Amino acid sequence: MKKNSVAIMAVAAFIFVSLGCSSILAQEHRGTIPGELTGALSGGAVGNFAIDQKRSAVDTASSYHYREDAGTLVRIESFVVEPYTVKSGGQVEFVTTYVVMIPDFSMTIPVEVSHEIRHNRELVGKPAVTVDQAAGTYSSSVPLLLPAKAPAGTYKVITTIRAGDIGDSKETTFVVI
Repeated sequence: MKKNSVAIMAVAAFIFVSLGCSSILAQEHRGTIPGELTGALSGGAVGNFAIDQKRSAVDTASSYHYREDAGTLVRIESFVVEPYTVKSGGQVEFVTTYVVMIPDFSMTIPVEVSHEIRHNRELVGKPAVTVDQAAGTYSSSVPLLLPAKAPAGTYKVITTIRAGDIGDSKETTFVVI
C-alpha cells in the first residue's frame, strides 16, 4: 500500500511538473548561440543563452502606452556586462532586458539578439540568436568565457535587438585586466 501511494505521488508530481512546464517553456528559450570568436577573443567560448519573458504583452503595452496601430515596437530597456572588470580566462555575462510589441498579441515574430564585441576597433566576435517571441518584455543572458590569454584592455559591446526591419541598440564596455 505504501509503495502504491509513493508511485501514485511520483506519477502525479511528474504530470504536474510536465503540465506546469509547458506554459513556462512557451515563454523561455535556452540553447547554444552561434558566433565565432576571433582575434583577441580567439580560444574563448560563448556559453548557452537564456531568454525569459519578464512581463506579459498586456503589462508591457500598459507600461509603454502601446497601441496596435503603432506597429512593431522594439526597445532595449537595459544592457550590462557583468562583471565590468574581469581577468583573462574569466567569464562575463551579457544581460539585456528588452521589449517586443506587435499588434496581434496571439502571434509570434522572429527576434534576433546579437552582441557585437570589439577590441581596439577590431571585431572579435558577434554571437547572435534568432527566436520566435510573442509581445512582451524579455530578459536575455549570454555568458562569454574569455581565453586565458585575452589581451588586457577595454572591450566594447554593442547589443542589438531586431524584429524584421525594426531594432534598437545599446553599447557598453567591459575591461580585461
